[in-house]
Amino acid sequence: MVRVEQAFFDRTQAMGSDGAYTTADVPYFVFGAEDEDEAVRSVFNVAPAVFNGLVLDSVENDERINETTFKVVVKYKESDDSDDSSETEAEPVYSFDTGGGT
Repeated sequence: MVRVEQAFFDRTQAMGSDGAYTTADVPYFVFGAEDEDEAVRSVFNVAPAVFNGLVLDSVENDERINETTFKVVVKYKESDDSDDSSETEAEPVYSFDTGGGT
């Protein structure tokens, strides 16, 4: 039976100049996994999709501690569809014809 425990001592978070989190790495320990694939899948199944307003980006095997124990890190990042409308709003386009007849 595989057991997954979040490791609080090794978590890293970054905050932008606006005071909002930009990235976070949340480590987990996996006990009783047969291999790296099972460890990563086990963490993916229990990790929240959103952490401090950041979305899950990837789940990565960080370290094999012994035969059945692994350290796996869940990486979170800002959502691609952020609310910053100044960057995502299209500029208006104007077109006109100044040609004249004779």
